[in-house]
Amino acid sequence: MSDLATNGDHDSSSAGSRASTPADPAKEQQKQEPFRLLDLPTEILSVVLHYVALLKFQLAESRRPKPSPLILLGSSCRRLHHVAAPFIWRNFSLPQFEDEKPSLDDAEALLKHPQLRHLRSVRIPFGAGQLPSDRSNMAIFSHVDQIDIWETLGRAEPWLHPPPPHAPGSELIWWALSTFPSARRFSYRARISGVLPLGQRGIPQPLPNLVSISLRACHVTWLRAFASIPTVTSFDLSVWISSPVSEWADDDFWRRIRHFSLEVPPKYPSLGRDCLQIALEGLTIPTDSTLSSLSIKVRLLLERQAKQQGFQEFHDQLLVFRNLPQMRALLLDEYTSLTPSDVESLAKDFPLLQTLKFKDRTVWQGGKSCHFKAISQFTQLTKLECPRWTEDSLDSEDFTEPEDLVLQLAEVLPKLELLGLGGKYSVEQCYRVGRDSEGIPRQVDAVELYDLDLDRRD
Repeated sequence: MSDLATNGDHDSSSAGSRASTPADPAKEQQKQEPFRLLDLPTEILSVVLHYVALLKFQLAESRRPKPSPLILLGSSCRRLHHVAAPFIWRNFSLPQFEDEKPSLDDAEALLKHPQLRHLRSVRIPFGAGQLPSDRSNMAIFSHVDQIDIWETLGRAEPWLHPPPPHAPGSELIWWALSTFPSARRFSYRARISGVLPLGQRGIPQPLPNLVSISLRACHVTWLRAFASIPTVTSFDLSVWISSPVSEWADDDFWRRIRHFSLEVPPKYPSLGRDCLQIALEGLTIPTDSTLSSLSIKVRLLLERQAKQQGFQEFHDQLLVFRNLPQMRALLLDEYTSLTPSDVESLAKDFPLLQTLKFKDRTVWQGGKSCHFKAISQFTQLTKLECPRWTEDSLDSEDFTEPEDLVLQLAEVLPKLELLGLGGKYSVEQCYRVGRDSEGIPRQVDAVELYDLDLDRRD
């Protein structure tokens, strides 16, 4: 008993001593103060600001752009400005009009600005005026990753504000490629009549890092030159009524290209033929092509009433790309109706697809269960984006619950991981499929996908 009493007294005294020990003020203050953004490590702050940099500009009612969330956050304190600097200074635009250009002193001061070391993307307005010929101070741009020449209406319509005679489109392209020879991506989106033939100078050489080309309405001589660059693996082309692809893309092009995107206008009655048919006329692709991703779009013109067509006519134009050994992704964007038999035909010609996207102008024809049966023939499909299905008819608003629809599709597509559902009057929603150890779909999670490319042009 005495031992028990002694132990009890000892415990009591220990508890008393612990109670009398003064608390650490720093720990007590940490418990009381809320967690702050600046409490995060710098590496985590950089990830947060990367997300903020992806947010689009918000416009006020006056249509004047407000400061972006990135600028506002980076201006709040010195530490956040330091972390945000690589994102804020990532892009640089040349002035469009003569009276907007800085003085020589201002330009030299700008080129010496220490934050320009973060520069990765340069945007050049088509009406940029006289291009600088002295490149002695252009070394700061040696690490530029992307060049983007873009069309802007500015203060006047393009026919009222033509490009100056000393900087036509061909000269502008030449200047940009020779000034930034280390760029990996080149985008040209200027007015249709602005590009002259390439001429005898050809394309500036070498361009050792150039892997991605995005063009709109370039002259065929430029297309041939860009298509012959041996490092290019991605080619994005938007045309009106131009030369067929076969005139500038040879077999070596298709043995090197991995991603090809083609956008054409809708059918013009005066032509008597489909513009997509004209663009792909006479095209043959070698069986050892490296093409793995294909995007075909028929442009929507707001000034003309869209006319829905059957999918078979659209599908016939795609046969030149069928059964390519490395084809894994296909995006189709046209105002067309899609029946179960159309889906089966597509699966027969593109059996190895892992990603399939039908944009919101696609209209399902036929029962949902019949479409599911047809889609099940894409046995390798992991990602599907398409319009929603209705229960009864095209006019019905009674959609299947998204979670149930995802599970139904996941049962017939054993490798499906992601489903995107959209429509003409709804924002696309994405759902991720969770499976058990036996591959049976058990869980559906709504997810939001982000494109982490800070240099993309929407």
